[in-house]
Amino acid sequence: MERIIEIKSLEVITSIGVSKEEQAMKQQLLCDLRFTACTQQESLEDELSATIDYVAISRCVQEVASEAPRKLLETLADDITKFLILKFEILWIELTLQKFILPNTKYVAVSVRRERGSLL
Repeated sequence: MERIIEIKSLEVITSIGVSKEEQAMKQQLLCDLRFTACTQQESLEDELSATIDYVAISRCVQEVASEAPRKLLETLADDITKFLILKFEILWIELTLQKFILPNTKYVAVSVRRERGSLL
């Protein structure tokens, strides 16, 4: 059995953008994550140690996003997924970042999927 953990609409504050105007201001992005642990036990025995702590994941996303300015959503998405796979026992992860900058649109988004074997 595969258990999928999801985090929806995590608010992330970061410096991101190509133009000087964008780089000069912090922007709020929304981040959606879906991932599964490397080990899938039939019975979790109701212990956090048997799964992945989504609070810790959320904090790491915030840390990676705030550590350095970036020009591209794609770069930030790659940096976050690489960091999470290396830090946690994640088998695969899907991440979507939404940016609210383009006029006449709800948002612009980038989605990536990374598997543990692609980094190790």
